[in-house]
Amino acid sequence: MMNNFLKILEIFTCSADFLIGLTDNPLTDVSYAPTKPFSQRFQQLLIERKMSQYALRKITGFSYDNFNQWLKGNTHPYIDNLIKLSHAFDCSVDELLGREQTAKVEVVNED
Repeated sequence: MMNNFLKILEIFTCSADFLIGLTDNPLTDVSYAPTKPFSQRFQQLLIERKMSQYALRKITGFSYDNFNQWLKGNTHPYIDNLIKLSHAFDCSVDELLGREQTAKVEVVNED
């Protein structure tokens, strides 16, 4: 499911937050770098935010098993859980997924 979601984002060239209705700004004039596997990005955010796995599970209510499966890369969170995680980490879904803005795309009108 995660791979399909990322492919859809690439096709529509918009932010994940716009696609799932969290923002009104599609950020269509931005390009994104390829993402790391979610498990790596998830672990990186835990370290950057200095948040323990236990604390994050308490905040979000996720089960130990789901949480560990995401950390191991065996499964990926559904979109509703991505939203919960982004709120817990105080970041956008794009940042949670590791989608880094690389450059603004120049739009040229051919009149």
